[in-house]
Amino acid sequence: MRSMPSFDLVCLGAGGGPNEADLSAYLLKPSETRWEDGIIALEAGSGIGALTAILDRKPDTFHDLKLSLDTNTPSSIRAAQIYSYIQSFLISHSHLDHVLSLVLSAGSLSTPPSLYQAPFKRRRITGTKEVLDDLSTMIFSDRIWPNLASWS
Repeated sequence: MRSMPSFDLVCLGAGGGPNEADLSAYLLKPSETRWEDGIIALEAGSGIGALTAILDRKPDTFHDLKLSLDTNTPSSIRAAQIYSYIQSFLISHSHLDHVLSLVLSAGSLSTPPSLYQAPFKRRRITGTKEVLDDLSTMIFSDRIWPNLASWS
């Protein structure tokens, strides 16, 4: 008897640098849900750029996705739409190879979809207290990057 997969996982990158298109980042969802229902990002090193490259190489990676875009739409626009479906980022530590796309996309992603029909307006960032403190005091502090994230 063949078991059904539990999760769908797309690897955006698994490296640690210096190639910004191959930094730790994975997109995860339960197999029985649609990508547009909400994605969990495990790490956030690579982002829209790596996703664009994946869509250029393998356009059917998200074959079950119902994009509101024409098939002739550039991969970068489709990638940004897919990336906007992220509901939550799970971050293991605050090195740039794990948070770069989180930082770069903080002020540019559209509102994520409502998970399980619940009202939801913001993406969640989950990590240890140290990770969250690092992000709020070192990255999103208007020193290295504008404070485009809300921590409340």
